[in-house]
Amino acid sequence: MIFVFRQKLGPRDLLPSNGSHGRGNKIVIEGDSGSGKSMLCSWLAYTWATQENFFRHSFQHVIYLNMATLTGNLETAVYKSLFSDNFKISINEFWKMLEKKSEKVLLVIDEYDFDSSIDLGDILNGTRLKGCTVLLTARPGTIPQNSFVPDTKWFNLGFSDANIKRCFRTCVSLCDLDNDEFEKLHHLAGRDAWTLRPHLANPMLATMAFAVYNVLRKGTMLREMKTPCDLLQKYGVAMATLYCRKQRIDVIGTEFPDDVISAIDQLDSFAFECMMGNRKSFTSTEVLEETGSDIVLQFGAFTNYPSSQRLKFSCGISMDFLAARHIADMPFEELESTVMRNKMVKLPKYSQVSTF
Repeated sequence: MIFVFRQKLGPRDLLPSNGSHGRGNKIVIEGDSGSGKSMLCSWLAYTWATQENFFRHSFQHVIYLNMATLTGNLETAVYKSLFSDNFKISINEFWKMLEKKSEKVLLVIDEYDFDSSIDLGDILNGTRLKGCTVLLTARPGTIPQNSFVPDTKWFNLGFSDANIKRCFRTCVSLCDLDNDEFEKLHHLAGRDAWTLRPHLANPMLATMAFAVYNVLRKGTMLREMKTPCDLLQKYGVAMATLYCRKQRIDVIGTEFPDDVISAIDQLDSFAFECMMGNRKSFTSTEVLEETGSDIVLQFGAFTNYPSSQRLKFSCGISMDFLAARHIADMPFEELESTVMRNKMVKLPKYSQVSTF
């Protein structure tokens, strides 16, 4: 992946050092859905925990918060995400320790929504945990004006052209497949004339392209795709096909059984309701109750977080596509009303949905 830094970093520091007056740096990493922001955050936290020389001299504590999985009070939610029940340090003691040593704390905040019930404004503005360095992920244009001013911005641009083919090779290796079977895919990824190719700089889309090829085994299908919308549509077909294979259900073309078609429609509707309700996570029970189908959980649309017993959509790009598909199926009058009422052509958070 390519990371572009607005300022030059020192040779020993991946992160810029704190500013003057004891105030910690506030860093924003921008990138489209699926570009690898969450992966970068996970990698930073994991590498700090496992590599002794990985900016240990700068931070004694690195806390990685996936905000989509946290609910309720901030202090309690963060504490419970880090410690088991009956841990010897209390919630108050933990936060007092962080406040006292804030200049040695790196807080990595992923998937934060400024409309969330959990308000991080005082942390982002430095009135709380003043010396703490904060790394916040965001989609381009989704940080409200006057919310806070970051000291540094990073831009995650996804894959380079060469790394698209590398991604495919990695997928082949991870799936323990014969490389010869995917020679056509590697060749296709190197063709400048392939209209979809520039979009595969997005790692999530590149992975989906491999999944489509792996399940459907039709190179011509990929070659004919021109837009991410085409790819996401076929990815849904591939996941439904894979489900039917596992259930030993015969499928001719895309003629899926009625219960599978119904489950796909329910998944679209659920994605739309989550988008409208600004819901980032949910339990499997909630999914079953709201969709009325356990098949919905079998399409690979969700990621499971065992520590919190919650699910979230695997990627914002897939959630937005499913929601857009639900909107597209509405009668025109309802579609127009939905778009206008929710200002979907104006608000940045709906830009990807509007594109689809």
